[in-house]
Amino acid sequence: MSVNSDSRSTSRLLRRSFTAFLVLIVLIVLAFLAAFSASLYEAGRHNAASMATAVEQYVSRSLEVSEIMARDALGYLERRGSVEDLSRDREAHEYFSDLADAMRITEGMIFVDPDGTVLLHSDSFPAAPVDLSDRDWFRAHLDGADTYIDGSFISRVTGTLVFVHTFALRDDTGDLLGVVNIGIPSDAILSSQAMPFEGDGIVTEVFKQTGNVIARDPFPNDLVGVPLDVSDQVQEGTSVLERSLDGRFEVANYNAIPAYDLVAAVRIPLGVVLHPLIVTAAITLPLLALILVGAFATMRHLDSKQKQLTRGATRLEAVLQASGIGAWQWLPKTDETEYLGRWGEMLGYRTEEIKTNKTAWEDFLHPDEREHLLDSFDRLLKGEKDVFYEEHRMRHKDGHWIWVLDSCRVVERDAANQPEVVIGIHFDISERRDAEERMRAISLEVDHRSKNLLAVVQSLVSMTKLDSEETFKTTLRGRIQALARAHELLSRSRWKGADLRVIAEEELGPYTAERGGDIEIEGPPTFLSASSIQALAMTLHELATNAAKHGALSVPDGRLRLTWHVLPHGSDFEILWEEQGRKAAATTAPTSGFGSRLMRMMIESQLGGTLETEMLERGFRCRMRVPTALVLRAASEPHGPHVGSTPLPEAPEKLVGRRILLVEDEAMLAAETASQLEAAGHTIVAVASRVSEATMIAAGVDVEAAVLDLNLHGELSFPVADTLRERGIPFVFVTGYQHENLIPARFKSAPVVSKPFPRDALLNALAKTCAEPLPEAG
Repeated sequence: MSVNSDSRSTSRLLRRSFTAFLVLIVLIVLAFLAAFSASLYEAGRHNAASMATAVEQYVSRSLEVSEIMARDALGYLERRGSVEDLSRDREAHEYFSDLADAMRITEGMIFVDPDGTVLLHSDSFPAAPVDLSDRDWFRAHLDGADTYIDGSFISRVTGTLVFVHTFALRDDTGDLLGVVNIGIPSDAILSSQAMPFEGDGIVTEVFKQTGNVIARDPFPNDLVGVPLDVSDQVQEGTSVLERSLDGRFEVANYNAIPAYDLVAAVRIPLGVVLHPLIVTAAITLPLLALILVGAFATMRHLDSKQKQLTRGATRLEAVLQASGIGAWQWLPKTDETEYLGRWGEMLGYRTEEIKTNKTAWEDFLHPDEREHLLDSFDRLLKGEKDVFYEEHRMRHKDGHWIWVLDSCRVVERDAANQPEVVIGIHFDISERRDAEERMRAISLEVDHRSKNLLAVVQSLVSMTKLDSEETFKTTLRGRIQALARAHELLSRSRWKGADLRVIAEEELGPYTAERGGDIEIEGPPTFLSASSIQALAMTLHELATNAAKHGALSVPDGRLRLTWHVLPHGSDFEILWEEQGRKAAATTAPTSGFGSRLMRMMIESQLGGTLETEMLERGFRCRMRVPTALVLRAASEPHGPHVGSTPLPEAPEKLVGRRILLVEDEAMLAAETASQLEAAGHTIVAVASRVSEATMIAAGVDVEAAVLDLNLHGELSFPVADTLRERGIPFVFVTGYQHENLIPARFKSAPVVSKPFPRDALLNALAKTCAEPLPEAG
């Protein structure tokens, strides 16, 4: 490949990397803006809901007062006994006038006769005989209604915009004697004096279920007497995003007032809710290089706007109750404490059960932490620290201890710098602490098991007999691989144990690929404890290795049978290894030397069982018995697919030496693998340990095959594989991970060899992938 071609490939790679970087930055910004807008929208819905609740409560109280006044007026008229000459009764006028004055927001109180003519008016005497018989409220009373709330209209009596709350006066037979009418100014009940909500364009209103508006702030003239289009969503009292009368989108919340068949509504323009997002986008999109500074400034701006928008709603205690925070306020000079939210609930108490002074908190502290916490709190009061921030235990009502995150600060001090108000919160973090403790225990267990495994490997190295360097390497490598397979089985079951059949298939797998019909494995599903897996795997490995060298697997007509069962008396579990056929020279038991010692150490010393061997006329038998306590249960559930180095068929022909790229981040393993490949006649063109380095080499260097470690310093090597596949260069993955769900579908045909691996496994995998054409990219 020419230098110009290398340069073009490098330049193309850099352009792609830079383009990918720019796309990544844009996606990050867009994802941030999307998440930001979602949070703002949720905050707007929350604010609208809180404000609607406040409107609902205020209007309900106002109508309750109106109802009390009306009932009082009806009682007076009933005591009077007749409505005759009522228009000339000054005492009745003064009674109505006093009632109207008692209700601050009323426009006045009138009484009309059965014909709809005004007889009494709280503001004038005698009352002008205005005819109101055409009003909806009057017709409703003629039809039998006892009380009625009408939509807003221009009063013929006062000329102002009002809605009325009316009540029928009837005789004993139910005939209408007249109607008490209380006028309430529509522009007063939701005015800034009554409901001090702040924010440009916020609309508060109350309307009937039929859509007739009774009050609104602001209340434009073109809405007077015009019913709203009431949807099912409004009827249900939910938060919605809708288009306003002037075409703007709003975040609206509707709360039903069922006692009066009304709906309280609050609408916040979407522009107000999303104003911080607009500012953020204007800053971040043109200036991507300053995104962090822009985001920080925007968040500060957002915080300011949110505080301004929610100043009224945050006073509602319901918000704090819903948050799950235990909040409190302490006044040091009077030693008075107020507990809000879930402070007491976290400890199993009702608020009224807790003392209202500082000792209430002190009484709940754990004795081991009490002195430190009181000292830390005292330093806060003295001004030596700004925030009290501690994780500690508190006693629950039922006696157990819970963990809390406790945080407070002094928010007000007097002229002498003495604290006047201390505010704090706490969270129940018991679950988090329990999770941390479990993770610590798991970490200790992993540390323990890894050190045990290293100790076993060390013992194998020191005790394996050195007949020759090659024999030593082969024997030690096989034993380490047996350990690795046992460790992988335990890892899959989270160190609970493993199925005996899976163990047997792991150890005999390399031989069943070639002589499957000569090997029989039979026994009931059996799940063994974790403590027995390693010992049995090592023992079966020694037996299988010996059978391949001297026993049944070393001769063409040999047969091997492995069975297991629980003995009738039930105290022992028996595993029986039987071979038919052996080499003529193998006249002694295949359990001499370190292999024999290792098997006996595993079965007798480690598992507390027995191991018996017997040479037969044309075979060999090994009987192993271990306590049934090691059998946890029948393996009724499946334990997943077979994991490990899949036995590969022999190469169709000896692989001619290839120019190979080796990608491996472990230096010692890279050196060993390179040595194995070179010994087989291959040439190592380059060794890379990082994805970026390997990708550049794969794109520009003349190689014929590659060996790719799956994980390189925390990065997956798939970009290297993609580059190789584009050039039509075959490759093999090697890994220590359980890889079934890790490798993408586009690489499913590539051979995978699990670490640690025998040399033949890697060479056969290379031969296989070089003999088969790669699928086309894409």
